[in-house]
Amino acid sequence: MDLVHADQTDYTPDLAIDGYISNTWHGYYHSWDELYAWFQLEFDTAVTVKSASIIQRMDCCSDLNFKDVAVTVGDNPAVKYQLSTNELCAFYPGPPTLGQNVVFDCAQPITGRYLIVQITNANEGPIYINEITVCGYM
Repeated sequence: MDLVHADQTDYTPDLAIDGYISNTWHGYYHSWDELYAWFQLEFDTAVTVKSASIIQRMDCCSDLNFKDVAVTVGDNPAVKYQLSTNELCAFYPGPPTLGQNVVFDCAQPITGRYLIVQITNANEGPIYINEITVCGYM
């Protein structure tokens, strides 16, 4: 599985899948402050996704930015400053509480090479992901 993200040099995307849940101001993924902030997982081969679970930051700020979040799955990679064109798995209006595990259950399994987590409102800001887990099969 490859990771791609919006050019953030600190708080790298690998921290979202390292199995460690941070309870401080570092050790989690943090995108740039940008329009339609996003996080993308690129699978080596097509995967059928049933759900994704995202654990929020424990220390602060998840309630500020994790709103109007879509998880999409498909064969199109994320494009900076554009909404994903892949099939919608689930939508979360937010906001979460600190450290909340937000579960995105797909209405039906979706197959694709990319899973994208994206803020869909037009407010610029970062997306924070402490840890993400995907449930699916090949």
